[in-house]
Order: sequence, then C-alpha cells, then structure tokens
Amino acid sequence: MSKQAVKESPKETNGSSRDFFDPSHNAALAAVANVVSSIRTYISNEARGHDNAKKFVNPKLIKASADYHVRAQPSLLGSEAPPQDFRGLYNLAFLVLVALNLRLVVENFIKYGLLLEFRSSLNYEWRRSYPAMIAMMCMVVVSPLLAHGLEVIAVRKRLPLHITGYIHTLHVMLLFFTPLFVVHYSYATLEAGLICVIMTIIMAMKMWSYAHVCHDLRRDMLLHDRLLSPVSGSSAFSAASSSKKDKEKENHDGPARRRKGKISPPPSPSSTGHSTANSPKDQPTNQTSTESDKNENQTSPGDKQPLATPVQRYEPSLGHLYYFLAAPTLIYQLSYPRSPKVRKRFVLRRMFELVLCMALQVFLSEQYVLPLIKNSLEYFDQGNVFAIFERVLKLSIPNTCIWLLLFYAIFHAYLNLTAEVLRFGDRLFYRDWWNAQTLDVYWRNWNLPVHNWIVRHVYAPLLRHRFSSGQAQAVAFALSAVLHEVLVSVPCHTFKFWAFGGMMMQVPLIALSRWVVGRLKQPLWGNVLFWTSFLIFGQPLIILLYSHDYIRNHMSA
Repeated sequence: MSKQAVKESPKETNGSSRDFFDPSHNAALAAVANVVSSIRTYISNEARGHDNAKKFVNPKLIKASADYHVRAQPSLLGSEAPPQDFRGLYNLAFLVLVALNLRLVVENFIKYGLLLEFRSSLNYEWRRSYPAMIAMMCMVVVSPLLAHGLEVIAVRKRLPLHITGYIHTLHVMLLFFTPLFVVHYSYATLEAGLICVIMTIIMAMKMWSYAHVCHDLRRDMLLHDRLLSPVSGSSAFSAASSSKKDKEKENHDGPARRRKGKISPPPSPSSTGHSTANSPKDQPTNQTSTESDKNENQTSPGDKQPLATPVQRYEPSLGHLYYFLAAPTLIYQLSYPRSPKVRKRFVLRRMFELVLCMALQVFLSEQYVLPLIKNSLEYFDQGNVFAIFERVLKLSIPNTCIWLLLFYAIFHAYLNLTAEVLRFGDRLFYRDWWNAQTLDVYWRNWNLPVHNWIVRHVYAPLLRHRFSSGQAQAVAFALSAVLHEVLVSVPCHTFKFWAFGGMMMQVPLIALSRWVVGRLKQPLWGNVLFWTSFLIFGQPLIILLYSHDYIRNHMSA
C-alpha cells in the first residue's frame, strides 16, 4: 500500500489544474466562491431596490442606535413604485369569484332543484322541423353540383363573365333565401331552425367565395388569351395583332428572336441551325436559360403593350369544391396548406372538449338562464326599469360563461377538430381578442374566418369600385348586422330588429372606445369599456328582449 501511495503521489502533485480548483479539495476557494456569490446577490438586490430581499441579519447584531430609515422609498401600491407581482391578489380575486358563483349555484339548486331533463314533447316538436332539415340537406348536396356544372360550362364554352356572374348571384340568392322561408313558414323548432340558418349562412358565404374566385380566374385567363395567341410550332405566345414591319423583321432575324409584345424561348443552336458562338453579335445571348428568361421578361420604356406573365390554367374540380365546403374556412382557393398527418390523440382531445363544452352550455341554459328569463317577463310587461336592470346584471354572469364556452367549442375545439381530420394547415381562427383596446380590434380578431371573408369579398371590391374606406366599412358592418338579425329572428320567428340595432350601435361605440383610449392614454380603460358594453349590458339585454317576445308569441299557452 505504501509503494502504491508513493507511486500515486507524483500524479497528485503533477495533476491537472481542475483538481486544484475543485472546492472539495480546496475549502478556501469554496469559501471565496460563496462570498462572491453573496456579494453578487446583494448587488443585484440593491440595483432592483429591494434592500431586504433575501438578506439575513443576525438579530444579535442589531443596535437600537443604528439607523433604519436610510433613504426615501415609495409604497408598493403607489404609482412611483417599481413593477410588483400581484399573483396573490389575482388568486384572491379568483377565489372570491368562485365563492360568489358557488353561492348562486347553491341558491339556484335550493330554489329550483335540478331542471335538466328531456321534455316529453321533444319528438313531437322535431316533427315540425323535418322540412327545414330536408331543405338543409338538399342545399348541401345540390348547390355544389349546380355551381360546379356552371363553372365547367363557363370554362369550356368561354361564357361571358357578366352572364356567369348573374347566374352565380341568382344561385347564391336562392341558396340563401329558400331555407330561410322553409324554416319560417314551417314553424320549425328553435334548435332545428338555428342549425338550419347557421348552415345556410355558411353555405351562402362559401358559395359566394367560390363564385368570386372562379370569376377572377376566368377573367385572368380571358385577358391572357386576348393579349397573346399561341405560335405554331412553338410553346411560346405572340401578340394577337402585329404590324407588317415586325413580321418582316421576324422573317429576317428568325422566329426565335424576341419581339415587342412577345415571349419566345431563348435561341439554341439546334433551333437556329448554326452556332451562336461564331457570331460576335450574338455572343452576349449565349447564356443560361435562367438569365435568358430574365432578359425575356424585361421591357423597354417605350413598350405600351405589357408582356404576358404565366397564368395558372383553371380547371373546375368537384372534389376540391367539396373539400372546401368541409374545410374550416370561408375563402375558396385552388390549394391549401396541408398538415403531414392526422394525430389521433389531438382528435380525441378536441372531441372531448367539444362534448364537454356543449354539455356545460346546455346545463347553464336550462338551470340558470331559462328560469331567470321566465321570472323577468312580468317586469317587461310592467315596464319596471330597475327590475329589468337587475335582471340584466344577474343574467350577465351565466351569459358570459355560456358565450366563452361557445367560443372555445366552435373556434378552438370544432374548427381544430375539422382541420385535423381534413389535414388543413392554416389554423389561425382567432387572435387575442380578449385584450382588445377598442371594439373594432375585437371585431377584427375574434372571428378571423368571417373577417377575412368580409375583407376579401366585400370591403376590397368596394374600394376598387371607388368607395371610400368609411363607406366600405359601413356597408360591411351593415351586412354583418343583417346576418346577425337573420341568425336570431328567423329561428325565433320574431322580427324585432334588436340584433340589427345592437350591431349598428357598435359603430358609435367603436368611436367612443377610440376616444377613451386616445383621451385617457390608458388602453386598460378601452378594454374595460369593451367588456362592459358587449358582455355585461349588450348581449344580456338583447337575449331578454328576444326571449320575452318568443315566449309571449309562441309559448304563452
């Protein structure tokens, strides 16, 4: 053992520097490292203004004569204080909300009991909805066939654009109004009518996008074909009409040379019959195909007729049309970004979330909203403003919960579920609308499919027809107000235009929210105004108004 220790001792003395600086072998260096770490922590705490943060002082060393107040410091809740962490207060606010709503749950259960049940007349009521459901199925099956057939004829027969435009417009109008008349005059149930109206609006918007996009594609092809005509024996295109001087120059220089208003392939030895390397004049044209294409696309300043750019040939596809109808988008295009595969776990999670959200909405509606609405009917009949105001405030809590569940169920669970099954890649269906400082930001962020459709097929075309930005926005908002009114009035069989008025009231509220943010210089107050005007006083009041009219007109017996 001693010999082995003697042999290993030189290795220890001549070892690497890593053993020398290891704190386990050198306690002094470990102590210095701890002191340096303590000093660094103290300096960082001093820089942040927290003198007592994680600073231990031995109570035995504190003297009564030692100064405690050594500098000026603001209160933590003051405006001069540095940013603070209020997670504890947020937890308290959340617990207070839970306690208040739990009290309402217990009070509701004691007063009404469990109200969730299947009505005995459900089967009889759904019998009145058969015409509406049949109209919806015919709409989904027949409408795409008619639109696709029209596009096939328009492309093959080269129908005029205005004729196909009129036919598409008539088709979309019939598609929109026919199911609405069936729902209204067949007295379909509220649930079936709501489903049919939602499907009708979605189908009408999709088919209008399909007609608009196909119109643009056919117009581009017609303009391209009018500008250029095919050259015999070549894949290039030449102008429809050329002067005699250009033709003579073409015969002299060769058909492969570029002319004004033409696109020709680059010259090659095989096509011209002689080598271009032997001619100094043609030496600069002996380039690669990429450089030749760049030179071909260049035009001189005096050219009045622009060169044609490659136009994608459009061929109608019925399968792609049905994919578009099932996809979570309202904008038609010839191709969509696709995801690599379908994730089964993702699909199961979205399905579970969708079922859970729908179940919670039904429970909240049956247990809280319906009793509250029935108890508020007499106040509307009496015109008791203060009682109606109290009902609105009481309805705002379950209405907000239902609305948030509805948003999550549709825009996150359902749309992502559909996108995953169809491998639809673009899944930006909403933005952070909950942080909206003004109402116009909310309307742009909370429903991106509808917003993009309005911008693409309503707002932008109006601007191209020399409408001002304000006029185009007014038309877009009016169209949105009409669709909201149809969505509520037709299933309820009651036309009071409360939803239309509520949507049009958003226009002055948008100006008010902008003024508040600009005047107070605090985006927080704009967000507070958004939540107050939209979810506390807006939706609950409209729900009470429509519910009063629906119950008095259809459920009074």
